[in-house]
Amino acid sequence: MMMLFLACIAVMVAPGLGLEENDAAAEAPSINEGLPPEPSQGFYDYLDNCTANVPAECGLEIVAALLKTEDVSYDCCENLIEMGKDCHDALVETIGTIDTFKSLASELPQRGSEVWNYCANLATAPSPSNY
Repeated sequence: MMMLFLACIAVMVAPGLGLEENDAAAEAPSINEGLPPEPSQGFYDYLDNCTANVPAECGLEIVAALLKTEDVSYDCCENLIEMGKDCHDALVETIGTIDTFKSLASELPQRGSEVWNYCANLATAPSPSNY
């Protein structure tokens, strides 16, 4: 699933390459090309496991929020909080190591904290479906 998050990034970059949105996932450059070696053995397995229950659409929302292009919905915030802070922080750090986003590496930890805090506050609020 971690690769899904990273593929979401590739899909978000792909429209800038002139790809149609529906074709972006199939034709986007492989995210593995810009992914560095694991910082420690089993790190990517850890990310795969801790992101396994996050739906693809939430992966897109979370990544978009990290890149400041949209907010995270209530449901996806719940998924993020269930994923856990350690997993979120590791994912944010990993995104900053991808070649395309190295220029944002210094901003991503702060943005990651903002997204986490936003979701933590939102997830403790009553569900919008209760109204």
